[in-house]
Order: sequence, then structure tokens, then C-alpha cells
Amino acid sequence: MAIDFSNVILDTMDTVYCKDITTGKLLAIMDELQDGTLENGLDKSYVTGTGGTRIATLYRNKTATFSCTNTYLSYSALALQTGTDAQYASEEAKIVVPTYEYIVVDNPTTVTLSQIPVGPTGAEVQYVYKTLKDGSPDFSKILEVNTTPSEGKFKIEASSRTLTFNEGDLKKGDTIFVTYDYEDSTGIKIVNEAKTFPKTCEVIIDCTGRDACDQSITYHVRIVMPNSSVDGAFTLNFGTDAATHPFSCEANATKCNNVSTLWECYVVE
Repeated sequence: MAIDFSNVILDTMDTVYCKDITTGKLLAIMDELQDGTLENGLDKSYVTGTGGTRIATLYRNKTATFSCTNTYLSYSALALQTGTDAQYASEEAKIVVPTYEYIVVDNPTTVTLSQIPVGPTGAEVQYVYKTLKDGSPDFSKILEVNTTPSEGKFKIEASSRTLTFNEGDLKKGDTIFVTYDYEDSTGIKIVNEAKTFPKTCEVIIDCTGRDACDQSITYHVRIVMPNSSVDGAFTLNFGTDAATHPFSCEANATKCNNVSTLWECYVVE
């Protein structure tokens, strides 16, 4: 069926994906999009005649900026925004993760952690905090690590995840607060380095279009930005609602192939 290009309804924006300009390797994908905009701009100046009458308009410096909001936090997109590669944990390349625990004491002299702590040998956990009635740490009652348990001191055996306390420091039913680092073989780590900046990539925006006369007929509308600088200025808002992931990029007029394309738009079946 021939496509009536003059009457295509732009229905939904479905997927945004980013590719390496040189290799074509997929770098990021966002496919739960709440909204998106493609803002186009330019500079213009007027040539005026007698009495300030405009006799011509001159244009230069066209721009194109794409922005969208993804429902989920996309770690691949976050890597583009920070400019650093995501570190994927494995058995061969574990990542060190900070954690904390609230532990209700059953045995007053022995407590077992959920994870194996890592850090300086014999001090993988440096402090243990007793808690107040509201559950917050009591900073006036801090227990410190030591080679042997004594008053106000505890010993750690990291391999067995065990903390051993001096008799009388804790009692059954107490709640303690513990922070430490552990190694994980599953997960992702992103680092936002101060001197590493956002990446440049090809951005493809895939949308669903519908025929204006018969909306049951759908088309693919794809907008391609061949050379886009990802914006590293973004805000993640945390609150009662789930945080969304904002993403934006600016088109560069690349001239590597003797063209100065900001974006291309395709409508196909």
C-alpha cells in the first residue's frame, strides 16, 4: 500500500537507542518512554532599509535538541551521560558495594552479618551502633573493632561474617546498626568521574505513525541524529513517586561525508 506522506499521524514514541558512530555498536536503549521533544532552532537576522523596514531575513546556525523521559533508570544511558563505561560484575571482576544492616540481637555476644565484609584485615567492620527506640543510630553508644572483645570493643571474623562482642555490651532484643562493604558478582557500577565527560553517538528515535484516513494502518517513523552530543546535565528526582530518567542530546552538523546533517526522518511500513 502506498504511504500518504502528507497525512501521517505521529502517534507514539516507542524506543530511543544510541549507537557508536564508528562501529555501530549499540550503546544504550530506552523503551519505556513517557514523553519526548525534538526542538529545532536557528539564528536569524534582519536586513532593514529606510525607517527600519525589513527587506530580508538571513538565517544561520541551525540547531536540533532531542529530550525524553524514560520510566526506568537506564544504566546504559547513564553511562553515556557520565561518559564512563558501565562495570558489569562477574565472578572474575566483582564490584565492591556499600551496605548497611539493622540486626536484632539474639545472642548477646555473637552477631552474624548477611554478607562477607571486605576491607582492612581485622577491621572490615569498624563500628557498630546501638539504636534508639525510634530505630535511629545512637551516636553516644558506639562499639569499635578490636583484635579481641573487651568493654566497648568487638572482634570481627570476616570469612564467617561473625562479630563477637564483650559480655554485657549487648543484650537479647537490642537492635544494632552496621555499615560495611562487600563484594558482589552480579550487578552494575557507574562512576561519575569529575574529569570524564558525556559521549557523542548516533541517536535513533523510533515512533509509531498512523494513516490519517485509516488509523488501523500503522507506519514506522524513525528520526536519526547521526552525530549527537549527549547532555551530561540531568536531574534524578527522588520522592513519593518513582524516579524517572531524563535524557537529552544536541545534534552536531558533522561534515565527515561532505554533508552537514542534523537529523533525518524516515517513514516506512
